[in-house]
Amino acid sequence: LNYLRIFLAEFIGTFLLVYFGCACIHHLSNFLGMSLCFGFVIGAIIQAVGAISLAHLNPAVTLCFYIFGIISLPAVFLYVIAECLGAILGAFLLKEMSIFDAALDSRGTKSDCCTLVGNGVTLGRAFAWEFGLTSFLILIVCSVIHPKTVTRLDSIGLKFGGVIFILIYTGADYTSTGINPARTLGPAVVYNEWSDHWIYWAGPLTGSLVTSVAYHIFCLPKNGQQILKEAIKQQREDYKK
Repeated sequence: LNYLRIFLAEFIGTFLLVYFGCACIHHLSNFLGMSLCFGFVIGAIIQAVGAISLAHLNPAVTLCFYIFGIISLPAVFLYVIAECLGAILGAFLLKEMSIFDAALDSRGTKSDCCTLVGNGVTLGRAFAWEFGLTSFLILIVCSVIHPKTVTRLDSIGLKFGGVIFILIYTGADYTSTGINPARTLGPAVVYNEWSDHWIYWAGPLTGSLVTSVAYHIFCLPKNGQQILKEAIKQQREDYKK
């Protein structure tokens, strides 16, 4: 039953992320507005499902939690499948319900909300941007789940919403700021847009792996993993009450 709750929370959360986040693109023509919209959407979703599944909403974040020993390998597959399916459904329903389906985006494509490498950006630089942007995100995740801070999660949705705003606004011109393989996969499947798709898996997952391992080695106390597990377990028990 607990795994079913987690699956549904991640599925619904990622569905909402893609549906409402990408809907902003139809109405906003500037990166500032789109970045703010995505940030608020992320913040609201984290607040909504965080107590159930910890609101990963992103395979790169799920990888971080696995490296920290918070979730098991089978749980990783559960999270990632839920995230990917939710993203695909979100992109599909947005396409079916949007009146702007025929409108071209700034790159002259119908692939609304697809993450695309910017004009003049080499694949090497695109990979580096995705690696760096995701590393920044995972660094914040690591600092939040550190044993000394994991019990202080007030306004966590607002904080991560701000981080997402910064990252999207920074990287939008270069890679459309993927930083989330599931969020990239959804529109790619629906619009059949696979240009340089591998970058949006390789960059974020590599960035998550390197940052998580480095933080785990250099910043986590010796008994930190056990403290972290107990703290998260207690939070879930409190939620059930």
